[in-house]
Amino acid sequence: MFNGLKLKQVRELHNLTVEYLAEQLESNAKFFRNVEAGFMQPPIEIVNDLAEFFFVQPDFFYAASFLEDSVDEEAIFFDRDDWKLRTKTKAQLRRVQFVDAIINRAAAGLVFPKFTIDELRKYALNQYLLGTSIATIAETVREKLKIQQNYELLQALEIAGIRVLDYKTDTEIKPYSLWTDNGTAYIAFGNALYAQVDRNFVLAQQLGHLLLHQGIDMNTISAQDFRDLTHEAIEFAYELLLPTEEFVKTFNKAIKDPTHLVEYLPIREHFQVSVKNIQRRALILEMYEPDVAGKLMTELRREKWERREPGDDTDMIYLAGRNISILTGLFRMSPMTLAMFLKEFQIKLEFLQSLFGTKMEYLEDLENPAVKPDGKPKQTYMHLL
Repeated sequence: MFNGLKLKQVRELHNLTVEYLAEQLESNAKFFRNVEAGFMQPPIEIVNDLAEFFFVQPDFFYAASFLEDSVDEEAIFFDRDDWKLRTKTKAQLRRVQFVDAIINRAAAGLVFPKFTIDELRKYALNQYLLGTSIATIAETVREKLKIQQNYELLQALEIAGIRVLDYKTDTEIKPYSLWTDNGTAYIAFGNALYAQVDRNFVLAQQLGHLLLHQGIDMNTISAQDFRDLTHEAIEFAYELLLPTEEFVKTFNKAIKDPTHLVEYLPIREHFQVSVKNIQRRALILEMYEPDVAGKLMTELRREKWERREPGDDTDMIYLAGRNISILTGLFRMSPMTLAMFLKEFQIKLEFLQSLFGTKMEYLEDLENPAVKPDGKPKQTYMHLL
């Protein structure tokens, strides 16, 4: 029997309305609503069209759902703009559910060390509730993650056990993070175009939410509470990426004229943080004269650095890789093959490509030997296991 719930789940994953789906398949919305509710069975022609549309096998719709109710909408920390539009949460909820189910299945065949994020979660929440300063918490977190340079943050978080999602969608989605009910942490970049310096700050801010704001119902808090939580997460990001003592020393050495933007570029390179955030950090630490802030904003607008800074287009971008490394590990360390894995879920390779936002060539190469024909090693993410 056709499982209408599976259709609803995969439709919501792609953030599609019933009306849009009906239009694409040249049917009608009332019919698909009845199918999803289990009141009607679609003809095989429609099932085949749905399978092709969503990159799954026809049998996908006849099997039981493999999604677990491990992700709660109220647990998602969204950007302030998306928080106001909670209709966007359903698609992201479904995405994390699909990723969680697939990666958990792959991880079941592997052995992992104890994740640092579990230790940090307990430490940070305990200290936060005791009133310990965010600066002190951030300093300890940085030490436990063993971060020497800020560009190491992404890899450090993945090794610590956080699953980072790097994907693009047709709908604009800002960064978000959450804990699943089974204790897995997720951070998603969203689909905006970020320079590496901005990606570092996104990671640090979302880490602040994960560690400081566990268990808060995001559906019921007030607008003021949301602003307060956002400010705390931003403060955590500043303390994690721009520790006060090192920042003040580096800033005073590099900056002679605080309104001369070029002088900020060496600091940007050193900390891998945007000029805008460097200036905001200096303002917070009261390192400027009162009239400097206005002049800085004027210079940023005049030089058009508000959106794009020198280096944004040339800095190396570090992409998340641990989710793919888990799949790679499964196929290279167990009898499971990629074909067997896809058949188990009744999905196609294109489904994984869309879900994880990775290049198809990486997925096609998952179970192949870890060396090129010339004997040289391929780039893999096995070190993130």
